[in-house]
Amino acid sequence: MNKGKTAIKVISFILIMAVILAAADRVLIVKYTDGIYSIKRFYELEDDSVDVLFLGSSHVFETYNTSVLWDDYGIASFVLGGSVQPMWNTYFYMKEALKTQTPDLIVLDVFCCIFEDEYSDYSRQIKNCYGMKPSLNKLNAMLVSSSYDNVNFFFPISNYSSRYSELTQEDFLEPKDITRYKNWMGFACNYQNEVKETTRLEDSDVEKPMPQKTEKYYRKILELANEKQIPILVVVTPYPDINEDFAAVYKYAERIAGEYNVDFLNPALDPAAIGLDYSIHAAEGLHLNSAGNRIYTSYFGDYIKTHYSIHDRRGDPDYQSWEECSTYIKRLDSINQLNNQSDFDSICKQINDEQYCAVVIVGKDFSNAAEILKPLGEAESEPSNVSIYIKGQKLPWLYFTDKVTYEQIYMLFHDDLVHSDRNRLAKEYTADANAIKIVVYDTLTDDVCDVFSIAEANPKTVCR
Repeated sequence: MNKGKTAIKVISFILIMAVILAAADRVLIVKYTDGIYSIKRFYELEDDSVDVLFLGSSHVFETYNTSVLWDDYGIASFVLGGSVQPMWNTYFYMKEALKTQTPDLIVLDVFCCIFEDEYSDYSRQIKNCYGMKPSLNKLNAMLVSSSYDNVNFFFPISNYSSRYSELTQEDFLEPKDITRYKNWMGFACNYQNEVKETTRLEDSDVEKPMPQKTEKYYRKILELANEKQIPILVVVTPYPDINEDFAAVYKYAERIAGEYNVDFLNPALDPAAIGLDYSIHAAEGLHLNSAGNRIYTSYFGDYIKTHYSIHDRRGDPDYQSWEECSTYIKRLDSINQLNNQSDFDSICKQINDEQYCAVVIVGKDFSNAAEILKPLGEAESEPSNVSIYIKGQKLPWLYFTDKVTYEQIYMLFHDDLVHSDRNRLAKEYTADANAIKIVVYDTLTDDVCDVFSIAEANPKTVCR
């Protein structure tokens, strides 16, 4: 009898500790957007709702624009990847994905075939493993992702000890940028711009083997797709810094794909042929920018709709989250356009046309502010340094003079602070005595999206 009670106590203790550790892991885990959130968001999807599944590194999640695929083709796609993700992590992500999804097509990017290290750096090991649910699949992923003497990696809680002093309210509640991730489908646009050369490479027969470990898991991916009878397309996603050595590795990957009767596509050899110009379409040497990913995704959408049988889900109420995700991505594109404008009248037109909210702080010595602010809408009276104007409507904030905090702006649109970043809330916006500070808030992305000033000496040009 005593043995039975002891066993119950031991089991109860183990269960309680498991619950505590799981809760601690959720709170303390680093909130990476390039490898943690993507798999966590994937788990939230309805079973068998993804029609095209993209797998790979940042080459997929910064290139394959799920908004374009949805708007133009009705494709319900998801980009499941991680930063600098090696082939072995892609394999275990694929196994994890196929537990709940049976896509019409799997798209595998092979940029990682050129990686030569046996293990990724420690940060990427975490990003490509820790987001997975506890399972034998996760354990196997961890075992091949790090050397056995790296004990801390296999006990995630040990990596979080330094985060206790960094914890904020958001760690205990929803993740930051919760609006973005509510309907997120894994795509993260790169808005950088760097002038790069557009080079055409010959489709040479020269091959260069990929590392053995990479090849092993590349083959396992192709075998798993064939076993599940799911079409898989292997692709070299275009990027500026491709060279002949890299192309030789991709040629080797192409031959292996042929062994499994798997289609292989390499538009990276001749980017100009599909409309890419790296002088304007490159984010940097390894990724396309916003304009570039839209051009390439349109090309790719045409290709897969022509060569594969893929559902068009537009109009299906069960796929409303893809519509909302697309709306959000297009809003980010609009914000990027706003951030790159310098003419005040043009900015005001975009703010009014797209229903942004402009919070205006007027410097105490700024004269004739009402006239300057007319493009935002008529003000009720002459602004002062104790007033905020939201699209021309005066709101008195009598308890501050020359500044406003993010929290004050945030509370114009919320009843509480449940999903907010406490550090962000304390941020202050001030106007110089002879200037106007404008803080643009977007209710769709639920955040400040632009901040700029207007000097009295040159009111038509903004300064950021």
